[in-house]
Order: sequence, then C-alpha cells, then structure tokens
Amino acid sequence: MPFFAYAGFTVLGLLFSFMGLVFAMTGGTESIYITAGPLLLAYAGAIFYVIKKANEGNGPKSAFVLALPMPFVSAMFVVYSIGSHAVLFVIPDAETFSSECKTAGAKYIKAPALPVHSIVYYNETKFRPHFTSLSVSWGSRISSLSYDNRPNHPSLEFTETGPNAFGHRYTRHPKAEKEYGVDALTADVLVKFKMSPEEELQKALGSQGVVNYELTVIDQRTNEELAQLRYVTDTENKRACGLTGENTLSERAFILKAIGLQ
Repeated sequence: MPFFAYAGFTVLGLLFSFMGLVFAMTGGTESIYITAGPLLLAYAGAIFYVIKKANEGNGPKSAFVLALPMPFVSAMFVVYSIGSHAVLFVIPDAETFSSECKTAGAKYIKAPALPVHSIVYYNETKFRPHFTSLSVSWGSRISSLSYDNRPNHPSLEFTETGPNAFGHRYTRHPKAEKEYGVDALTADVLVKFKMSPEEELQKALGSQGVVNYELTVIDQRTNEELAQLRYVTDTENKRACGLTGENTLSERAFILKAIGLQ
C-alpha cells in the first residue's frame, strides 16, 4: 500500500512538472532554465522530506509532498511577480526618464494637401521594434505591450519598405497582390522611425533602460512634415510617456491621424 501512495503522488507530480515545463517553453530557452532550476531544488527538498518522514514511520502520510514541487514553484513565481510589481509601483520615475518625458508626445503640424494612397516605412536604425503600442495605468506605469499591424485602410493602395532581399533597394506591398522589389520609393507619404540609444536597444526588452522612439511623417509630394511623435520607455522599470490617447500609445493610430485617415 505505501508503494502505491509513493508511486501515485510521484506520477502526479511528474505530470504537473511536465505541464509546467511545456508552458515555460512558450517563453523561450531562458524561461525554461528559470523554471527548471527551482523545480529541481523543490524536488530535492520534497524527496528529502519524504525520506525523513519515512524514517520516522510517517512516510505514506507525507507522500503527497511528491506532487507539490511544480505547484510550489508556480506559487513562488506568482508571489515574486506580485512583489516585484508592487515595488515598481511605489518607486518614483528615474530622473533620466522624467527629463526625457518633458519633450515627449505627438505633434500634428498640418494635414496633407492631397489624399494619401500609399506609405513608405523607413527605419533609420538597425534594430526592429519589439512593440508598436502600449497601455499605461497609474500615471506612467506600463500595463501592457503589444505589436499592432501597420495601418490598413481602404484608401491605401500599397506600402513600401526597404532594404530587402529581392536584389532591389525596396519592397512594395500592394493591397491585394504579392509584394515585389522596386528601386525607388514612390509612396505619397514617408514615415521615418528612429530609436536610441543603441546600448539600451541591444538589451532584452525587459532589461532596457530609457529608450527614445521618434516617428516623423513627411508628405513626399510636397516635402512637408505632417506630424511628429516622440515617446519614451523604461521597460526595466515598466515606465512609458508620450501617449497618443488616453492611457494608450499607438503608432498605428498616430500615423492614420497624421495622414488624415482617422
């Protein structure tokens, strides 16, 4: 009978652990290591406890502990997450972040003189953005980050990007056709992206300090600036400023408004 108690709870514990590790895989290799380390320590503690109780004559009654390593690790992560968020909530904004935020925000200079039917996106840095929209709560505290698709509107016939791997300098993306390479940009409006500083952009998203994002919308037909957006993030401390809406920042919404399509 004692054998079945040990075996049953061991199998249950391994099932919980398998499910937990599969879930951790969705967060990448680093997430697996972060989960596996505490899990091994929890198993070592559980086995030591059961052996100790068995030597005292209470082994079968303590066998349920063999099913608890993964639930224990999960609970530990929840407590840590709540605690870390509480700390980030009460600490003040970094001085550098507050200083950069003084000039952050959206500026709409003028509406395009003619209807806009195409956009070219040009990234002036070698880094790709991790997100294009975010939400904040309680001031500047980031509550969510997401990557929205670029503006899509019935009036837009195509977009352009570059450089590419087609042997051409740029790529054209027609609304209902396959993309193809082009040697020159002909879109009505140019949206330029710039991110800095490079030393922060090289870090993982959650470890980045103060990062500046700048978007400039230019009407290529008249060479006039239509709008500017500058926003600042400190994802290490979960902070952001330079919003485009109430408690939200959306590059997509900013661009559509700048070109008169929202």
